[in-house]
Amino acid sequence: MLLATAGITQARLSFILRAIPLAAFGGRGAEAVNRIIFGKQPVHPDAVKFMNAIMTHFKARVAALPLLSDDELRGLSMPLLLVVGAKDALYNSAATAARLESLAPNLKVMMLPEMGHVLYGLSGKIAPFLTA
Repeated sequence: MLLATAGITQARLSFILRAIPLAAFGGRGAEAVNRIIFGKQPVHPDAVKFMNAIMTHFKARVAALPLLSDDELRGLSMPLLLVVGAKDALYNSAATAARLESLAPNLKVMMLPEMGHVLYGLSGKIAPFLTA
């Protein structure tokens, strides 16, 4: 089960270029980063407060996240479900899906057209895969 996963493709440069300067603005910058991550999705105010608290105390990684190699991804022989939002501000979901589809033999992709990086309220869509 992969939800808006990292390690398959690099983060979008456009996100990095917007997020790094915002880090200098403390809590307000963290809130701005969260607005970018949430996009236009409606999100419960408690979830926003929680994410703002995390981002306020989060130390951003300066180096790029390592990517899994083609051989590592080919080794994923178990059934996989990749769930991604088509409007993900952090990762190119189509590129993530394409790379995994070319390498992981038992992959199913669920591309959610109106969702971004934050994926929620999906238990009804994910449960059938997990219980199969």
